Amino acid sequence: GGQYCTSLESVGDMPKLKVIEDAAFYGCSALKNIGDLNNVTSIGDNAFAGCASLESIGDLNNVTTIGKYAFSQCPNLRNIRFGSRVKRIGSNAFAQCTKLRNFILPASVRHIDARAFCQCPAVKVIRINSTALNYVGKKAFAVNKTVTIRLPEKLFARYQKLIKASNVYSKTRFVKY
Repeated sequence: GGQYCTSLESVGDMPKLKVIEDAAFYGCSALKNIGDLNNVTSIGDNAFAGCASLESIGDLNNVTTIGKYAFSQCPNLRNIRFGSRVKRIGSNAFAQCTKLRNFILPASVRHIDARAFCQCPAVKVIRINSTALNYVGKKAFAVNKTVTIRLPEKLFARYQKLIKASNVYSKTRFVKY
């Protein structure tokens, strides 16, 4: 992979790429922007972990799986737009993304592993549009002490119970939409 490619600053659109392998861009400390990944279906473990300068990533339209630690410790990553096909988000996938802002989990999400969004202090609101969520790992939503998690009204009680059982901060707010 591109382990420790410290001078790579930008990666454009990658229309033919289907899989981003484990640790492909691990520790690429100067990498700031990644274009659209329209045909990528899987992002491997540690794929972009420790990319200290990473600020943005393009569309993840066809991604179904995001590996463990895929974007962990990317302190400048501000926005993530999950495509409508993502089913699984691995453990620590976005842990310690200190500037990550609000995001929406699409209807397709089924499985969120342990600490997936742990220690993301800038996130104020997470909206869960999923109607298929059936697994939330330990501390997956231990985002910060003041986060609000918006849940679909029809699944509110079930999802709130599922998320609370995984361990969240006591001041985590749950709101129906």
